[in-house]
Amino acid sequence: MKGLAKCFEDVLEKGVSYTVMDAGLRVVEVKAVTGTVDKCGELDEHFRYIKRHDRHERSRRHGMGEAFQKYTFFPPIDLYLYRGEYYVVDGNRRVATAIQMGIAYIDATVTEYVSRDNYIEMAGALYRRRFEIEAGIRNIILAFENGFEVLLREVEGYTTDQDPSTRGRNWYSQVYLPRCKKIEKSILPAHYKNLRTGDIYVLMGEFYRNFMGGIPEDTDYDTIISGFIFAHGLRHRRNLRSPVYRLLTHVFLNRIKST
Repeated sequence: MKGLAKCFEDVLEKGVSYTVMDAGLRVVEVKAVTGTVDKCGELDEHFRYIKRHDRHERSRRHGMGEAFQKYTFFPPIDLYLYRGEYYVVDGNRRVATAIQMGIAYIDATVTEYVSRDNYIEMAGALYRRRFEIEAGIRNIILAFENGFEVLLREVEGYTTDQDPSTRGRNWYSQVYLPRCKKIEKSILPAHYKNLRTGDIYVLMGEFYRNFMGGIPEDTDYDTIISGFIFAHGLRHRRNLRSPVYRLLTHVFLNRIKST
Protein backbone atom coordinates (compact mmCIF):
# COMPACT_ATOMS: atom_id res chain seq x y z
CA MET A 1 0.00 0.00 0.00
CA LYS A 2 1.27 3.45 -0.85
CA GLY A 3 2.28 5.74 1.97
CA LEU A 4 0.08 8.59 3.12
CA ALA A 5 0.87 12.27 3.38
CA LYS A 6 1.78 13.14 6.96
CA CYS A 7 -0.92 14.58 9.18
CA PHE A 8 -0.07 17.85 10.91
CA GLU A 9 -2.11 16.99 14.01
CA ASP A 10 -0.22 13.71 14.38
CA VAL A 11 3.26 15.28 14.37
CA LEU A 12 2.43 18.34 16.48
CA GLU A 13 3.31 17.55 20.10
CA LYS A 14 0.35 17.64 22.43
CA GLY A 15 0.46 19.72 25.59
CA VAL A 16 3.20 21.99 24.23
CA SER A 17 2.92 25.77 24.02
CA TYR A 18 3.79 27.15 20.59
CA THR A 19 4.71 30.50 19.18
CA VAL A 20 2.95 30.94 15.84
CA MET A 21 4.88 33.27 13.54
CA ASP A 22 4.02 34.71 10.14
CA ALA A 23 6.95 33.60 7.98
CA GLY A 24 5.58 35.46 4.96
CA LEU A 25 5.67 34.72 1.26
CA ARG A 26 8.55 32.51 0.18
CA VAL A 27 9.69 29.99 -2.41
CA VAL A 28 9.47 26.49 -0.93
CA GLU A 29 11.18 23.31 -2.07
CA VAL A 30 8.40 20.92 -3.09
CA LYS A 31 10.11 17.88 -1.58
CA ALA A 32 10.03 19.64 1.81
CA VAL A 33 6.21 19.66 1.66
CA THR A 34 5.48 16.39 3.43
CA GLY A 35 2.00 16.61 4.95
CA THR A 36 -1.47 18.07 5.05
CA VAL A 37 -3.54 19.87 7.68
CA ASP A 38 -7.16 19.09 6.87
CA LYS A 39 -6.97 16.17 4.41
CA CYS A 40 -5.46 13.62 6.78
CA GLY A 41 -5.90 10.05 5.57
CA GLU A 42 -7.29 11.22 2.23
CA LEU A 43 -4.02 11.84 0.34
CA ASP A 44 -1.15 9.58 -0.62
CA GLU A 45 2.49 10.65 -0.30
CA HIS A 46 2.22 12.37 -3.71
CA PHE A 47 -0.80 14.37 -2.46
CA ARG A 48 -3.24 12.55 -4.72
CA TYR A 49 -6.67 11.64 -3.37
CA ILE A 50 -6.79 7.96 -2.53
CA LYS A 51 -10.51 7.35 -3.06
CA ARG A 52 -11.52 10.15 -5.40
CA HIS A 53 -11.06 8.99 -8.97
CA ASP A 54 -14.19 10.54 -10.46
CA ARG A 55 -14.26 12.50 -13.72
CA HIS A 56 -14.37 15.86 -11.94
CA GLU A 57 -11.22 15.12 -9.96
CA ARG A 58 -9.34 13.87 -13.05
CA SER A 59 -10.44 16.97 -14.96
CA ARG A 60 -9.13 19.33 -12.28
CA ARG A 61 -5.77 17.56 -12.11
CA HIS A 62 -5.50 17.55 -15.91
CA GLY A 63 -6.31 21.25 -16.05
CA MET A 64 -3.64 22.08 -13.49
CA GLY A 65 -1.09 20.02 -15.38
CA GLU A 66 -1.81 21.90 -18.60
CA ALA A 67 -1.57 25.22 -16.77
CA PHE A 68 1.84 24.30 -15.37
CA GLN A 69 3.04 23.33 -18.84
CA LYS A 70 1.93 26.74 -20.13
CA TYR A 71 3.88 28.44 -17.31
CA THR A 72 0.76 29.76 -15.65
CA PHE A 73 1.55 31.28 -12.26
CA PHE A 74 -0.79 29.99 -9.57
CA PRO A 75 -1.63 31.85 -6.37
CA PRO A 76 0.73 30.85 -3.54
CA ILE A 77 -0.34 27.83 -1.54
CA ASP A 78 -0.76 28.13 2.24
CA LEU A 79 1.58 26.10 4.43
CA TYR A 80 2.43 25.46 8.05
CA LEU A 81 6.15 25.08 8.82
CA TYR A 82 7.05 22.80 11.70
CA ARG A 83 10.56 21.49 12.43
CA GLY A 84 11.81 21.92 8.89
CA GLU A 85 8.81 20.35 7.14
CA TYR A 86 5.80 21.95 5.48
CA TYR A 87 2.13 20.97 5.81
CA VAL A 88 -0.53 22.10 3.33
CA VAL A 89 -3.37 24.25 4.61
CA ASP A 90 -4.63 25.12 1.14
CA GLY A 91 -3.22 23.89 -2.17
CA ASN A 92 -2.99 20.08 -1.98
CA ARG A 93 -3.83 19.69 -5.69
CA ARG A 94 -1.19 22.26 -6.66
CA VAL A 95 1.40 20.31 -4.69
CA ALA A 96 0.27 17.06 -6.34
CA THR A 97 0.60 18.66 -9.77
CA ALA A 98 4.04 20.08 -8.95
CA ILE A 99 5.23 16.62 -7.88
CA GLN A 100 3.75 15.03 -11.01
CA MET A 101 5.38 17.63 -13.28
CA GLY A 102 8.75 17.40 -11.52
CA ILE A 103 8.66 21.05 -10.42
CA ALA A 104 11.22 21.68 -7.68
CA TYR A 105 9.90 24.89 -6.09
CA ILE A 106 6.53 26.46 -5.41
CA ASP A 107 5.37 29.83 -4.04
CA ALA A 108 3.80 29.66 -0.59
CA THR A 109 2.56 31.81 2.25
CA VAL A 110 4.00 30.25 5.38
CA THR A 111 3.00 30.21 9.04
CA GLU A 112 5.55 28.72 11.42
CA TYR A 113 5.00 26.77 14.64
CA VAL A 114 7.87 26.89 17.14
CA SER A 115 7.86 25.32 20.61
CA ARG A 116 8.29 27.88 23.38
CA ASP A 117 9.76 25.19 25.64
CA ASN A 118 12.55 24.26 23.23
CA TYR A 119 15.20 26.97 23.56
CA ILE A 120 17.39 25.56 20.78
CA GLU A 121 14.46 25.36 18.36
CA MET A 122 13.31 28.88 19.22
CA ALA A 123 16.83 30.30 18.91
CA GLY A 124 17.29 28.56 15.55
CA ALA A 125 14.03 30.02 14.23
CA LEU A 126 15.09 33.51 15.31
CA TYR A 127 18.53 33.09 13.72
CA ARG A 128 16.85 32.01 10.47
CA ARG A 129 14.47 34.97 10.47
CA ARG A 130 17.34 37.38 11.07
CA PHE A 131 19.34 35.74 8.26
CA GLU A 132 16.41 35.96 5.87
CA ILE A 133 15.82 39.63 6.65
CA GLU A 134 19.46 40.78 6.58
CA ALA A 135 20.73 38.56 3.76
CA GLY A 136 17.54 38.69 1.71
CA ILE A 137 17.57 34.91 1.14
CA ARG A 138 14.63 32.72 2.07
CA ASN A 139 15.13 29.35 0.39
CA ILE A 140 17.93 27.82 2.47
CA ILE A 141 16.75 24.92 4.64
CA LEU A 142 18.81 23.59 7.55
CA ALA A 143 18.04 20.65 9.82
CA PHE A 144 19.81 22.54 12.62
CA GLU A 145 18.79 26.17 12.28
CA ASN A 146 21.43 27.56 14.65
CA GLY A 147 23.62 27.24 11.57
CA PHE A 148 21.99 30.37 10.19
CA GLU A 149 24.10 32.38 12.64
CA VAL A 150 27.18 30.96 10.89
CA LEU A 151 25.78 31.71 7.44
CA LEU A 152 24.93 35.29 8.40
CA ARG A 153 28.46 35.83 9.68
CA GLU A 154 29.77 34.51 6.37
CA VAL A 155 27.52 36.82 4.34
CA GLU A 156 28.59 39.81 6.44
CA GLY A 157 32.22 38.93 5.76
CA TYR A 158 31.71 38.53 2.03
CA THR A 159 33.96 41.44 1.07
CA THR A 160 33.84 40.76 -2.68
CA ASP A 161 30.60 42.72 -2.79
CA GLN A 162 30.52 45.96 -0.80
CA ASP A 163 26.91 46.77 -1.64
CA PRO A 164 24.77 45.50 1.28
CA SER A 165 21.67 45.31 -0.95
CA THR A 166 23.26 42.71 -3.25
CA ARG A 167 25.83 41.06 -0.97
CA GLY A 168 23.53 38.27 0.23
CA ARG A 169 22.25 37.30 -3.22
CA ASN A 170 25.74 37.37 -4.72
CA TRP A 171 27.15 35.26 -1.87
CA TYR A 172 24.31 32.79 -2.41
CA SER A 173 24.84 32.44 -6.18
CA GLN A 174 28.64 32.75 -6.29
CA VAL A 175 29.68 30.92 -3.13
CA TYR A 176 26.95 28.95 -1.39
CA LEU A 177 25.26 27.23 -4.35
CA PRO A 178 28.46 26.18 -6.20
CA ARG A 179 29.93 24.77 -3.00
CA CYS A 180 26.73 22.94 -2.10
CA LYS A 181 26.70 21.29 -5.52
CA LYS A 182 30.21 19.97 -4.87
CA ILE A 183 29.16 18.74 -1.43
CA GLU A 184 26.22 16.89 -3.00
CA LYS A 185 28.59 15.12 -5.42
CA SER A 186 30.92 14.04 -2.61
CA ILE A 187 30.60 11.16 -0.14
CA LEU A 188 29.56 13.51 2.68
CA PRO A 189 25.75 13.24 2.28
CA ALA A 190 26.06 9.46 2.63
CA HIS A 191 28.02 9.87 5.88
CA TYR A 192 25.77 12.58 7.34
CA LYS A 193 22.33 11.27 6.46
CA ASN A 194 20.59 13.29 9.19
CA LEU A 195 21.94 16.56 7.77
CA ARG A 196 20.89 18.62 4.80
CA THR A 197 23.48 19.91 2.34
CA GLY A 198 23.40 23.32 4.04
CA ASP A 199 24.14 21.73 7.42
CA ILE A 200 27.20 20.01 5.96
CA TYR A 201 28.29 23.34 4.48
CA VAL A 202 28.02 24.93 7.94
CA LEU A 203 29.78 21.99 9.59
CA MET A 204 32.73 22.25 7.21
CA GLY A 205 32.97 26.02 7.55
CA GLU A 206 33.04 25.84 11.36
CA PHE A 207 35.56 23.01 11.28
CA TYR A 208 38.02 25.04 9.21
CA ARG A 209 37.39 28.18 11.25
CA ASN A 210 38.14 26.37 14.53
CA PHE A 211 40.98 24.28 13.16
CA MET A 212 42.76 26.61 10.75
CA GLY A 213 41.22 30.05 11.29
CA GLY A 214 39.03 29.70 8.22
CA ILE A 215 38.92 28.04 4.82
CA PRO A 216 42.28 28.61 3.08
CA GLU A 217 41.97 31.27 0.39
CA ASP A 218 42.52 30.41 -3.27
CA THR A 219 42.05 26.71 -2.55
CA ASP A 220 39.83 24.54 -4.71
CA TYR A 221 36.70 23.59 -2.76
CA ASP A 222 37.04 19.94 -3.83
CA THR A 223 40.35 19.95 -1.96
CA ILE A 224 38.65 21.59 1.03
CA ILE A 225 36.11 18.76 1.04
CA SER A 226 38.89 16.19 0.80
CA GLY A 227 40.72 17.79 3.73
CA PHE A 228 37.56 17.58 5.83
CA ILE A 229 37.08 13.93 4.83
CA PHE A 230 40.69 13.14 5.71
CA ALA A 231 40.49 14.88 9.10
CA HIS A 232 37.40 12.86 10.03
CA GLY A 233 38.81 9.55 8.87
CA LEU A 234 36.20 9.02 6.16
CA ARG A 235 36.91 6.88 3.13
CA HIS A 236 37.80 8.88 0.05
CA ARG A 237 39.30 8.64 -3.43
CA ARG A 238 41.00 12.04 -3.59
CA ASN A 239 44.38 12.17 -5.32
CA LEU A 240 46.83 12.39 -2.41
CA ARG A 241 49.57 13.73 -4.68
CA SER A 242 47.78 17.05 -5.09
CA PRO A 243 50.14 19.78 -3.73
CA VAL A 244 47.35 21.62 -1.92
CA TYR A 245 46.05 18.35 -0.49
CA ARG A 246 49.54 17.45 0.78
CA LEU A 247 49.74 20.88 2.45
CA LEU A 248 46.41 20.33 4.19
CA THR A 249 47.50 16.87 5.29
CA HIS A 250 50.70 18.33 6.75
CA VAL A 251 48.77 20.97 8.69
CA PHE A 252 46.24 18.43 9.98
CA LEU A 253 48.92 15.98 11.11
CA ASN A 254 50.90 18.68 12.91
CA ARG A 255 47.76 19.92 14.69
CA ILE A 256 46.82 16.38 15.70
CA LYS A 257 50.33 15.68 17.09
CA SER A 258 50.30 18.88 19.12
CA THR A 259 46.99 18.06 20.86
